[in-house]
Amino acid sequence: MTDSYGNSYTDTFTLTVNSTGANIEYDTCAIHEYSGNGDQVLNYGESIYLDVKLKNSGTAATNGINAVLSTTDSYVTVNTGDPTYQANSHGTIAGGSSKWLWGYSSKFAYYGYYDSYYYRITVSSSCPSGHVIPFTLTMTDSYGNSYTDTFTLTVN
Repeated sequence: MTDSYGNSYTDTFTLTVNSTGANIEYDTCAIHEYSGNGDQVLNYGESIYLDVKLKNSGTAATNGINAVLSTTDSYVTVNTGDPTYQANSHGTIAGGSSKWLWGYSSKFAYYGYYDSYYYRITVSSSCPSGHVIPFTLTMTDSYGNSYTDTFTLTVN
């Protein structure tokens, strides 16, 4: 800074910037077997429902959260015809909170589960035990914001 007399001054300071918007990310998931041995654990040769919980680590709520699940793993199929190609809505997630996926159980054509069990994945019978499967969730909100997060599941 320079004052009106031509004197120069220098000072330093620290500025902390906190995000005040939403930040949507993967929180956790639950496995519900569609076909397999019934132990509710991901095994090779099984199809499962994957219930995904998202969290908003930001401070502001956001609306219309939709999430698409994908993987590049050759041992795994994210079943087409399931809602991976549709809007998988988590609705509104308040800042600092989490929410499970919600919607219609009929999208799986399986009526024994409640509405929250959305994604269905199939693990190949040739998948080795202990194999780690990488998944990507691509999420958008009604404001046009996009979020991407990854998580893994291990085959028993």
